[in-house]
Amino acid sequence: MKIRNFNIGVESISRWQRADEVHLPLEGQLNPEFSGEVPLLDQMLRPPMLNERLPLLMTPDDLERRLLEPTVMAATKNALLDQLSKEAKFAGSAQGEIFDAAIADLKNDIKMDDDIRSALVALFRG
Repeated sequence: MKIRNFNIGVESISRWQRADEVHLPLEGQLNPEFSGEVPLLDQMLRPPMLNERLPLLMTPDDLERRLLEPTVMAATKNALLDQLSKEAKFAGSAQGEIFDAAIADLKNDIKMDDDIRSALVALFRG
């Protein structure tokens, strides 16, 4: 059996045929589709650590991305604040304290959003 040399000279290259070249396929899909799932072998060899598992457990599976837009989030917070304020009027003393604490937290969150928005506007103005 004859073993070919690794270094091929110019004369060998000039004798190559078109069939010797490697080409991409003319039909079909070139790249595999991206899948967000981790392959099973990777899951077994490298299980997620606690700091990676906790956010996955806290994130709902059917999260609607539109809800995370700033305008939709702000409108949702304001609607929730209005609804909590209406419900707090009819609540008893123990439930009223819980409603008041939730309303205070939500108002604080809305105020922080406004502060961040105004700081971003000032930053973009220069």
